[in-house]
Amino acid sequence: MNINPKVTAATVAGAVTTIIVWLLTFAGIDMPVVVQGAITSILVFTAGYMTPAAAAAPADIAVTGPVTLSGDPASGPSHLAIQEDGSITITNSGKHVA
Repeated sequence: MNINPKVTAATVAGAVTTIIVWLLTFAGIDMPVVVQGAITSILVFTAGYMTPAAAAAPADIAVTGPVTLSGDPASGPSHLAIQEDGSITITNSGKHVA
């Protein structure tokens, strides 16, 4: 299972913000907790927003045999069939449509 890059970026931003605020305490800068939370929220949002989404994996689709299509009930059932050579035929009540 792969984690979406947006989630990874947001998580790392949250951790980095926490570490930076902790390091600032050694420099004598004491930041209120609500400000720490606001900075973390802004950086996590920015990192998640700016990171491109992962490309979706292509779907493997296999069709075997005829597939019933919905259509006008008055004209009868339609059927779609993929032939061995890869061509597609559509019939409607026995009449060849395409």
